[in-house]
Amino acid sequence: MASLIESLLNDPVRRLDNKRIDIVRRPMPTRQRDMLELLAALGPNASMEALRRGIDMRNADPRTTFFAVLGRWPSQAELEALGPTYETWPHLRRLLISEEFRAPIVRRVLDAYAEKRRLLFIRIPRCAGAHCADAMASQHPMVPTRLNPTDLTDLLRTLGTALTLFSRARTVGVIHDNIAPFIAHEPHFKEKGDPLGWRYTAAPFRNGDLLFAIIRPPKALILSQVNAVLTGLRQPSPPANLAAWQKKLGPLPGTLKDVPAWRALGSQILAQLELHNPICAALGDGTAATALATCRSMPITLVALHKYELWVQTAIEVPPEPPSNVSEPIMALAELGPEDQARLAALTAEDEVFYNGFAAKLAALDTSAVLGPQL
Repeated sequence: MASLIESLLNDPVRRLDNKRIDIVRRPMPTRQRDMLELLAALGPNASMEALRRGIDMRNADPRTTFFAVLGRWPSQAELEALGPTYETWPHLRRLLISEEFRAPIVRRVLDAYAEKRRLLFIRIPRCAGAHCADAMASQHPMVPTRLNPTDLTDLLRTLGTALTLFSRARTVGVIHDNIAPFIAHEPHFKEKGDPLGWRYTAAPFRNGDLLFAIIRPPKALILSQVNAVLTGLRQPSPPANLAAWQKKLGPLPGTLKDVPAWRALGSQILAQLELHNPICAALGDGTAATALATCRSMPITLVALHKYELWVQTAIEVPPEPPSNVSEPIMALAELGPEDQARLAALTAEDEVFYNGFAAKLAALDTSAVLGPQL
């Protein structure tokens, strides 16, 4: 006797009518969170047509459309500019690609999903940034810090990709190259016209969130940057972002096997490198004193690069993956001449002070990371 599945395959159930199956439409969003959840549902393959057909725009109110996208009510002048006959779809398109919607996208998302724990990553050059960013994006929704495209389809796909994990994630991630945007807040002054104190701006980093940076020995960091440029230039087709270096350096060595020539080129790169104290610049104003004071004032997590792989599996709950964006070790610290050594010391003087304090505390605690107040 055939199973139920076999029976259905051989003699499938047929509809007795010829009605068209319509796309299920959502009601017109009324809050920013409703709008963001709609964009998340569209996913990475979002399109203008999918958005247009996915919303029931009948009897939509222009005031509600303003509020759902921009989080504010329109002025009378803005309402009058829409004309006597309101067309919802063109209006919605204009609002979504507007600078007012795109510029504060991080705050829009974080405010809308305030219950989600924030993973705030301060990305320091050549400190597992690419690996950590990819690891975070595989498990956590990541909010882009800027939305450049004014083409609606590009914007929808960028947001659809970023927000697609929101339905099942307890977290939300943001990456930036400096600590200031994560901790800076606008102090409230009782100004005329703000009786409710509504202009006060709290910092994104809250108690219970994770603010972290990955750091490595400063001289190794700088040499890794030099080696990254050399590694890119040694490719058959160097990346476009190295065009400026190619122009500065002139003709490249004729063969990859000519290691001395590539090291000489590395010395030229080191001499022209403008990466001064990148650790202290990311965690403060470029000085060790400020970076240390900033870190001591809050529970920022400072992760040692050589212990990062273990930390990231437990702290961010991502599976182990091999390192990415690794450069060839063409320039090595032990092989540098006096001039290169002096240049390296000049580029890392403040970072060395900060890192020495960090490394001492890391060794004393015998752990993979140090909290800022422990420094």
